[in-house]
Amino acid sequence: MRRFILRQNLLRYQAQLADEGDVIRRAHLRELIEDARLELARLEHLWHITCPQIEVPLYLGEDAELTLDHAVSANHADRGSLRIWNERKYCLSLFAQTNFNADFVDRFADVVEGDGTVSLQALALQKPVFVHDVEEDEDLTSFKDYARQEGIRSIVSSPLIGSDGRCLGTYSLHYNRTQTYNDADHVVVHTYSMRLAALLQCFL
Repeated sequence: MRRFILRQNLLRYQAQLADEGDVIRRAHLRELIEDARLELARLEHLWHITCPQIEVPLYLGEDAELTLDHAVSANHADRGSLRIWNERKYCLSLFAQTNFNADFVDRFADVVEGDGTVSLQALALQKPVFVHDVEEDEDLTSFKDYARQEGIRSIVSSPLIGSDGRCLGTYSLHYNRTQTYNDADHVVVHTYSMRLAALLQCFL
């Protein structure tokens, strides 16, 4: 997990800085610490950036991040993204991510109708959308170039439906390989859809 690695790097750099006596080396470590902090700030607690108007309790936001991490692991995926429906912007705003870099966060912080993403398809259809091979999917437009660049070959995106029937957002899993989805995969995707929807419903 990129966030985990950055936190570990921060601890390591800080420990090295405390023991380092060389002026030049200390300056270099300070630069590494600052770079790690800046990158981490762009990869976690994303709701502060994408939808600051929504009051999200920190523990619930972090629970959602952790649940997404678990969904990626349980489905043997390589990356994951969680989006919430942003009524003010009328779009799906990125709420959390797993194993994506800051470029993804910058380019796809908000997705709107016409952007050609699987998340929007899942939102519109109100059911999971399984893309077995990104290269063969004609509905993906702007995301296909990014997927090709990052080696993403398969995606599944599921709507997050609250107990009151509202669609609160979507979550997606991204694979670096073409993927054939079986019944067990559908069950796991549905299980995490319910968990994430329950978390989001606490503040949406």
